Amino acid sequence: MLELALDYASKGYRVFPLWPDGKNPLIGKAGGGSGFKDATTDPDQVQAWWTKTPRANIGIAAGLSGLIIPDLDVKKGDDGPGNYRQLLSEHGLNPTDLEPVVVTTASGGFHHYYRGVPVPDRTKIRVGVDLRSDGGYVVAPGSVVNGKRYVGDLPHVEDLPVAPEALRELLVQEHGQEVASGGVQATGRETLAELLQFPVSEGSRNDWLAKVAGHYAKAGLKFEDYAFHVYEANQRCTPPQPDEDVAGVVDSIWRREREKADPQSDAFLSEVEQELRRLRVRRDAQRRLAEEGIQGTTEAGMFVAGGAFMFDIPDGTPAVWGEGRKVLWAEGEAMMLVGPTGVGKTTLAGQVVRARLGLGSGQVLGMPVAPTKSKVLYLAMDRPQQIARSLRRHFDRSEREVVDERLVVRQGPPPKDVARNPETLIELAIEVGADTVVIDSVKDAAVGLSTDEVGAGYNRARQMLLARGIEVLELHHQKKAHSDGSKPNDLNGVYGSAWIVGGAGSVVLLWGEAGDLDLELIHLKQPAEPVGPWSIRNDHVAGTTVRIEGADPLALLAQAADEGLTAAELSEEMGRDPKSEKDKQRSRRDLDRLVSDGLATKGQEQRGPQRAMVWRATPESAGRLL
Repeated sequence: MLELALDYASKGYRVFPLWPDGKNPLIGKAGGGSGFKDATTDPDQVQAWWTKTPRANIGIAAGLSGLIIPDLDVKKGDDGPGNYRQLLSEHGLNPTDLEPVVVTTASGGFHHYYRGVPVPDRTKIRVGVDLRSDGGYVVAPGSVVNGKRYVGDLPHVEDLPVAPEALRELLVQEHGQEVASGGVQATGRETLAELLQFPVSEGSRNDWLAKVAGHYAKAGLKFEDYAFHVYEANQRCTPPQPDEDVAGVVDSIWRREREKADPQSDAFLSEVEQELRRLRVRRDAQRRLAEEGIQGTTEAGMFVAGGAFMFDIPDGTPAVWGEGRKVLWAEGEAMMLVGPTGVGKTTLAGQVVRARLGLGSGQVLGMPVAPTKSKVLYLAMDRPQQIARSLRRHFDRSEREVVDERLVVRQGPPPKDVARNPETLIELAIEVGADTVVIDSVKDAAVGLSTDEVGAGYNRARQMLLARGIEVLELHHQKKAHSDGSKPNDLNGVYGSAWIVGGAGSVVLLWGEAGDLDLELIHLKQPAEPVGPWSIRNDHVAGTTVRIEGADPLALLAQAADEGLTAAELSEEMGRDPKSEKDKQRSRRDLDRLVSDGLATKGQEQRGPQRAMVWRATPESAGRLL
């Protein structure tokens, strides 16, 4: 899709990404974007969007591109094309004289492309007849929705036919508007529909919102429904008013309209009661908007064509933390940090969060962390004050502006048990506009993790985040039933139902005693090649974690010099079990990668009483070690 999106942008169409196999904007308000308002012809931005999501469909912002597009639908038995022809004929227009550029939609309908001064985006001009222009967008040809493709050839915007003035007037006057040479103006009646069609920007937002609130207040709604609609209308403004200002409008207009009917209706309310009501309104409105956001976006992109599902994914494993074949945290897959209390899970997670915010070197334990331009939500459920002290060690006060803007922390247990209410996590993420969620810790998110019912419920909550494109980092602990105090060697040692680790893409064990400076990092479950095991060291004062040199296969091979190493010998040097065939196989893979990179050689030779494969470092490896 990248090549096609770049082609449209070069022709003057302002494009933006839609969900794969869907129509909804990929980056809406909840993800830190503005939907079709982010549309651009900038090739660098287009390249960035479609490199990150290669299968994203292409949206064209109609009004921003200077387009007027009648949208003729045939779904659900509608005869949009026939009703459109009848509409034109009723106003003396001959459809054959208009000569638009026609695109066939995935459902068998049609988009008629014209260029011209945009007019307001409208729906239901006639049954099956909509208008896409100022304030709207269309799905571009080449995109696929529900496995069916939009078909058509778009010329340069400047080569599109100009929309006849009679057509522009007809499409707008069907809804009682007056067409001006520079666009459309309201006739002055200012119905609710007209107000919502013409949202405003800074300078006029308060008056506009007060008029909208007046219409809703007179509609006989309950206070909660009235307030919700006003908060929702505010999202149409550019930019939306702050919640505190909207709360003031909500209260004052409601009070004004109630007093007209009953002057004593609000007189007895105390200041405290009014303030409590404001808080309840804001909380309920945010919750309901979040619920609408979930319903409106999580279904999009769930259904994709089989070929797109298999062949349009990037080569390799795109990483949040890692690179190449060494990935600790893969995009679209949850990463879980497991370990006993006090070994520094939050210390390590804090460093990853800092790098995710684009601060510092961008590397943790020598591996890059992909920065995000959105927000990180840190759910500090387990001993929030201790988490705060740990995180404070990672950040400098000079970075406070970035941290205040991009890192959101929620203290204490979740508002609902996550396993019983799987939508809870995505509601929280959407509410703050985060594309990364840190769960510290899993045991505090749901009660009864050892049961499959609870484990499956928690995993559903996790997968809802991932399906929405929100990355997940989890902190958890191992089982405490090891009587000999031994470390877990596999996923069976992680506490909880099999659903807990089964739904994670990567599971990393930090092993040691509480307060230990030197720890082991063991990759129990891998999205790509195994990482480590490593010996790492925590600096609890500076809040940093580093790898201890000597656990690198190439360094160990170089130290062996002419003697070389067998797979069993490397396993022993790296703290693996030299008698375990599984561990020896991991060592063979590590050594063979060095051979393929030209950093080692291998050959069969006598090793004691038996012949064995021996690897040796090449002279070229010295440059890599330096």
